[in-house]
Amino acid sequence: MNRTGIRCCLGLTVVLWLAVGGVLADTVTGEGWNGAEPMMMLQPEGRGGNALDQGGDRCTDAVVITTLPFCDSGTTVGLANDYTPPCVTASNAPDAVYVMTPPVSTVITVSLCFSSYNTALHIWRGCPTSGGTLVCCNDDFCGQQSCCPALNVEQGVTYYVIVDGGAGGVTAGNYLINVVSGNNCPTAPCNPPQCPYPDADTEPLNNVCGPNVPQLSCPDTVCGEINPSTDADWYALTLTGSGCVELTVDVFATSTPGYYPFGLGLNSRVFLVAADCATVLAFDDDSGIGTDAKLDSLCLEPGLYYLRVDQPTPSAPGGPYVLALACRTCPCPADSCPYPNRDFEPNNVCATGNPQIFCRDTLCGDIEQNTSGDYYLLQVPTGGCSNVKLDVFGNDTPGWWPAGQGLDPVVRVYDLGCANLLGSDDNSGVGNDAHLELCLPAGLYHILVSKPTAASPPGPYILATYCEPCACPQDSCPLESRDIEPVNNTCGTFDPLVICGDSLCGEISAQTDVDWYLLQLQTAPCGQVFIDVFGNDTPGLWPFGQGLNPRVWLYANDCVTVLGMDDDGGIGFDSRLVSACLPPGFYMIKVEGAGAAAPSIGPYILTVHCTSCQCPQPCEVICSPQSIPEGEPCPNVPDFYNSGCDGPVPGATPFGPLACGTDVCGSAWADSTGARDHDWYIVETLEPDTMWFCVTAEYAVEILLYAPGPGGFPCRDLDTLDCDRALACSTACVGACVPPGRYFVQVRPAVGVVTPCATYWLRARCTICSPPACERPDSVVIYYPTIANPDIHLHWPPVASVTDYRVYRATTPDVPILPTTYLATTADTFYVDFGVTPGVEWKYFYAIVSHCKISWCGP
Repeated sequence: MNRTGIRCCLGLTVVLWLAVGGVLADTVTGEGWNGAEPMMMLQPEGRGGNALDQGGDRCTDAVVITTLPFCDSGTTVGLANDYTPPCVTASNAPDAVYVMTPPVSTVITVSLCFSSYNTALHIWRGCPTSGGTLVCCNDDFCGQQSCCPALNVEQGVTYYVIVDGGAGGVTAGNYLINVVSGNNCPTAPCNPPQCPYPDADTEPLNNVCGPNVPQLSCPDTVCGEINPSTDADWYALTLTGSGCVELTVDVFATSTPGYYPFGLGLNSRVFLVAADCATVLAFDDDSGIGTDAKLDSLCLEPGLYYLRVDQPTPSAPGGPYVLALACRTCPCPADSCPYPNRDFEPNNVCATGNPQIFCRDTLCGDIEQNTSGDYYLLQVPTGGCSNVKLDVFGNDTPGWWPAGQGLDPVVRVYDLGCANLLGSDDNSGVGNDAHLELCLPAGLYHILVSKPTAASPPGPYILATYCEPCACPQDSCPLESRDIEPVNNTCGTFDPLVICGDSLCGEISAQTDVDWYLLQLQTAPCGQVFIDVFGNDTPGLWPFGQGLNPRVWLYANDCVTVLGMDDDGGIGFDSRLVSACLPPGFYMIKVEGAGAAAPSIGPYILTVHCTSCQCPQPCEVICSPQSIPEGEPCPNVPDFYNSGCDGPVPGATPFGPLACGTDVCGSAWADSTGARDHDWYIVETLEPDTMWFCVTAEYAVEILLYAPGPGGFPCRDLDTLDCDRALACSTACVGACVPPGRYFVQVRPAVGVVTPCATYWLRARCTICSPPACERPDSVVIYYPTIANPDIHLHWPPVASVTDYRVYRATTPDVPILPTTYLATTADTFYVDFGVTPGVEWKYFYAIVSHCKISWCGP
């Protein structure tokens, strides 16, 4: 997904994602300057002179005014503040730039009257940052809008017209620029240009796929519009030629600055459909700029296809769009799969009669629309174990026969009885194609190739298998077993004793089985406990692939108070629980299979590691006397007060009010079942701001900052701008430099917290978008574990002005900065990741994030 946006959060490097390109090529033409010769065309460096929506960002990409009268609309929101109007004190508003070179000397008037915000207008002979001379500067000619009447402009001289913002109020927004001949400012708004391409949206004929829809061919560019009551616009596309055609389809709508429909409401989707009007060959909703749609580089056979343009829901706002097509030749895929086909339908049920395949086989298959998948019976050869490699090439592997033909494949391996899932993958290959590797003993296994969901597009695939020798997993656990059945099926002091540093074996033998252990913590003065349960998902450890998806709990010795829980914090879905800092004493560990309806079963390895820590002090949070009460009773079950996007009707449930400069004194709770109070707040800013939110609580707390989702569904597709977590009586802060709009803040107890109603203090502040400098470390040195020192040590150089560093860990290179990947916060320039098992292959990726707190956000 291509996104255009800026992320600025406490101490994080500002990241800018730019999605540029597209096949729509605009040319701005004119019929002359008041009937005289056409104006000399400047060649800007930016958007190619496109003036369909708004001015350029700088002199170098200014939009050219070619004829009079000239009328255009646009927005300064999102543009930079490149130039300052001399007639406005302390203006820091964004600006848009136009340029003109009159072919004759004459008198003109430039007007921003009828714009929607407090404008300022300044006109220069030459660019102001390149020695230009000011010709006119006006702030409030017509109300809060601006106009420069009766300007004498000279033949052949270049003038820059800058649309800017005044001082005070709303200083950025939608504008209407009108350039006319004469001495007087216009008294009525002008009509900006509409879509300059043919309108092919022949309502209502093209609301249904069929022979009556508009006919398109490459390289057509046409206009259309989706109304809220109109579900879709259909177009017929005929691709011609002796070879195949590489097709690119752009739908420019609300997210593409510089094009006519920018900001006019449509969140577009586009489908490529076969000639039967039913088979979807390709689909996209946001691969273009922002959330605009783009189908990129589809290599297709010549023939008839249909394009469908619509929006996610019929009740969305709708709006205009520009549909642009581009084609070039491409090598045709093979007429049919070049490998044997053993997809002998109906092989969509796991059974011993499924088509048999062997290592090194490469074969063809096809997932049809209404089938659940294709099963094959794989023979793993005798003579030790084999590392079985399975590749399913579908829609995303260029150069293979089914590339671009619709299937996003999933591959799974089951045992011969079809009862235990031994491994699965849906996107470890090229693109979203599947690749899976498993070390398996000799024997028969079932391979399933399927779609991610029933609604996903069907299509052909190539299944390739390969085997090579691997070291067999041991037949039994190499460690001591303390899983004393049925003694440890219930919680009590009679359960098997474990201490820090122990590694042992166990097994969840039935869906009702749970294993309890008595943990003695002796670390002084207090200790932090690291508990790993290795089950089905940790390659190289004995129980790998043997069925158990584990869940682990840590309780106080009363067997009731939950101190922590985890079911997938380790590798894959294996468990890793990291406790708070605990006093010495006895605690209870519970291991069980995850899954509500049918918990998994199988063996596991349990390891316990501890490290010393400073004992927590009694915690009390006192809010500021000026704090606004949250107003929610505590506990409030069911939670309908400020449940926000977690409420029963997302988007319609209430949010607590929050404003810059205010404090909120609230309360929250969390119980031993995992239920916890989520408090949501909504904050709105009318100008670009750096918003900071800090929370201090009497319990371990999490705070998250979100940008609402698109369209009329703010709780759908939320963007997480920043997140933070803090222990009891510590402070967690989030922040971001954001454009005007609405944003959500969520405050909640951290996972595993158990607390009655307890207080938190939430503060909101806004500043100009200039976050404190906080560079990230330029390098990280990793000391790998050894038998003698089975821990991972991370060291990095200090960074000036950093308050603390946050450590995140994941099993993939792109480490997401989320509460689920958070490990620790440290003021030191090193971190030790305990609990790594010696002699076992691990695959961890770490991210070190510098964190700069501002003074008011201190403890």
